[in-house]
Amino acid sequence: MQSLTETGTLDELQEEEIESQDDEVGQFREESSASPAHHEIAALAYSYWQSQGCPEGCDVENWLKAEATLRNGASGNHYDSLDKS
Repeated sequence: MQSLTETGTLDELQEEEIESQDDEVGQFREESSASPAHHEIAALAYSYWQSQGCPEGCDVENWLKAEATLRNGASGNHYDSLDKS
């Protein structure tokens, strides 16, 4: 049987472990949002290109715009940020 001080120590260790795991999850989320997946960038860049009428020669511009949009943490539907011109 554990004494009260041992139980308190176990609880503290468990709490520290949970906090450490929370920190790791938070760090992973920050890294994930800082580096959008290739397919996410491609889909958004493609939607920009389509909304512009499929012009030639703007692929790099659309890619960089999509990447920046996703890296800046635009939430919700990314298609809302499309140029309507």
